[in-house]
Amino acid sequence: MDGENRADLPAGGWRSCLLGDAVRAIVRDEFTKRTGIEITKPTVILQSEEHPFMLANLDGICEVPDVGTCIFEAKTASAYKAGEWESAIPDEYTLQVQHYMAVTGYQGAYIAVLIGGNTFRWKFIERDEELISILIELESAFWNHVQDRTPPPLDGSDAS
Repeated sequence: MDGENRADLPAGGWRSCLLGDAVRAIVRDEFTKRTGIEITKPTVILQSEEHPFMLANLDGICEVPDVGTCIFEAKTASAYKAGEWESAIPDEYTLQVQHYMAVTGYQGAYIAVLIGGNTFRWKFIERDEELISILIELESAFWNHVQDRTPPPLDGSDAS
């Protein structure tokens, strides 16, 4: 964002956003077809009551017996990334749904992925209170930098 709270369009512009929405709908429908679990698409972005800077834009929610309301997250992946989905969920998506669970208070999340356009997988992630505490601490520290308009310190990562 620039100094006037304007952000550039993502690479590919609105077309990539629309295509992403269409593919997420396909992943949602395929998940329901294979599991029998109905997905409801929220129409709003959710905000944490305890930590108002934390938002969640869910791909869906579902009801899971013995767990309650859970998050549904739809992903796509290149065939070249199939190995990342073999035994675990890639870290960035685990962190995303744990953040969403912090916002919503939900106890679990399904992540479904369409890999290479022809392989479909899904996994369930339980809420991890220890990881959520770490995320809240890190996100709070970052948000303090945003409010103070001070850049966070360099950490040696590619992003910095």
